[in-house]
Amino acid sequence: MGTEAGHFVTTSTRRAVIVAVAALLAFTGTQVMASAASSGEPSAPRKALAGPANGKAVLSWARPANHGATAISGYTVRVFENGTATRTVAFASNHTHQSVAGLRNGARYSFAIAARNRAGQGPWSTQTLPVIVGAPTRPIAPAASPGNTQATVSWRTPASGNGATISGYVVIAYRRYTPVKTWSFPGGTTRHVVGGLVNGQRYHFNVRAQNARGLGPPSLDTTNAIVPRSVGNGPPKSGGYFALKAPGSSFPSEQTCAQAVRRSTWEPRPDNTTANHTKPKNPGALAYFDQWSKAWNNNYKPRITGNFEGTTDEIIQWAACKWGIADNMVRAQAVVESHWHMREEGDKEPRSDGHCAPGDDRDPCPTSFGILQIKWYFHPSKSPVGNAYPMSKDMTAFSLDYALAELRGCYDGHAWVGKKATGDLMGCMGLWYSGEWRDDNAQKYIGWVQRELDSKPWLYW
Repeated sequence: MGTEAGHFVTTSTRRAVIVAVAALLAFTGTQVMASAASSGEPSAPRKALAGPANGKAVLSWARPANHGATAISGYTVRVFENGTATRTVAFASNHTHQSVAGLRNGARYSFAIAARNRAGQGPWSTQTLPVIVGAPTRPIAPAASPGNTQATVSWRTPASGNGATISGYVVIAYRRYTPVKTWSFPGGTTRHVVGGLVNGQRYHFNVRAQNARGLGPPSLDTTNAIVPRSVGNGPPKSGGYFALKAPGSSFPSEQTCAQAVRRSTWEPRPDNTTANHTKPKNPGALAYFDQWSKAWNNNYKPRITGNFEGTTDEIIQWAACKWGIADNMVRAQAVVESHWHMREEGDKEPRSDGHCAPGDDRDPCPTSFGILQIKWYFHPSKSPVGNAYPMSKDMTAFSLDYALAELRGCYDGHAWVGKKATGDLMGCMGLWYSGEWRDDNAQKYIGWVQRELDSKPWLYW
């Protein structure tokens, strides 16, 4: 009896519950999701974005969560100029990327999108953030590195100025996704130091480009988060900062390593300054390297970006952290190879050998370049298409990133010598020099690196 009473609900009670639920939904503004499906129309499109173009806007959105009773046959865009709806544009296509033409350069527009099917048109999406038509497109790949109450923010030029010259940039600092500070920089320079930050606080940044028509939209992704802190003025500590990770260990992200770098104004190689602040535009274009396993080509090579700027030692720290190698080991090898000079050129060969770098008419000509002396015609081949050269010669972060990707790959057993190299970092360093596994030349090179590792000459530069 007690159990049956617990399940017994009268008709009047059911009506009361239904009325109460309906009242609650009305009060909270909650919509019953089945309403769109019951009428057969699609629900609203999601994540609508707008970007400026010359006399038009480029729109994108995500498909509705519910397409209704039939497939989506098209979309309608409502155009708002300076906040006022002016017209609608219908697209007889289910593509979620469209352009709306006939707009005025310099005017502010936003857009709402609705989906259509055979049952009719569904509700409008939330309006896009407003854009100024004819303003530049978004800056690309913003990045940041911390300093003492400041940060260095860099980015790549927007894809288009939309018919007008880019006249400057605006950098916005955020804390917990709330904008807290803004800087304006005239001109086309894409790297600036921004000050007035609080040490110990976490910031990230966005960038907008400007032309005579107005301010373009913010870069689609914010920078990595950075934490400004006091900066030292001397060499690294004797024991270094990063330890060698065991074979097969997972790698930290390059953003994590950028945060972990111990910053210092100490720069024993000021001649590296330009190379230290030059990053590749398309590092992913490196060709397949058949001296390495498929796993290395698929998983290690794509991580080679050269996406860092700083002093020579800061870049050594970043690359060592990124590939799980002790930073003192990298410092020692760099002493042997170049005494930390990116301008170093080695392994000179006669022109008749056919190994001279493109455009180099010297005889004999150098064939190895940069802080770790990457032999240009072997990494990955003599073809200039997809080669590490001249990035290995002109960009410190790329040069270290590339060389340590190979060193780590050997240490993890992905080099052409196979699994016997697994866990033998010194053996892999000898292979880098000799091209053979633990032969006399390799052993001699290992001894040189070990000598510099023991003496740590950089502590006294």
